[in-house]
Amino acid sequence: TKNFGTGFLVRSQLDFDRLEHLFRFELGAGWNDSHGYDLKLRLGVNSVFSGGAPDIGAEVFWGQDRGLTTTDLRVFAAFGRDVSVRPFIGIRRVKDRTGPDVNGKLALGLTLHTRFE
Repeated sequence: TKNFGTGFLVRSQLDFDRLEHLFRFELGAGWNDSHGYDLKLRLGVNSVFSGGAPDIGAEVFWGQDRGLTTTDLRVFAAFGRDVSVRPFIGIRRVKDRTGPDVNGKLALGLTLHTRFE
């Protein structure tokens, strides 16, 4: 089957998941001929400590894709630099524009981040 899409992405830094600056953002939009449009916005704010202190931060995600709206808010602590371990707590909400209102769900987790150069 054929599939054609196009889009753009604007970021404040090369890799959104690296905690290089106090404030980070990512804005994207796209269109696919079989799925329609999608939009996304990610905002992040965090500390940038040197030495052994963990970075503390928060991230907000908002996305619109095929009639679904997703909102995600997370608060995290990041341990490590080259390999970062980030326990987080957050609230996630997914709503279908045509369906009933959906309640948020509590999310607890652990993410691992590294960068291969």
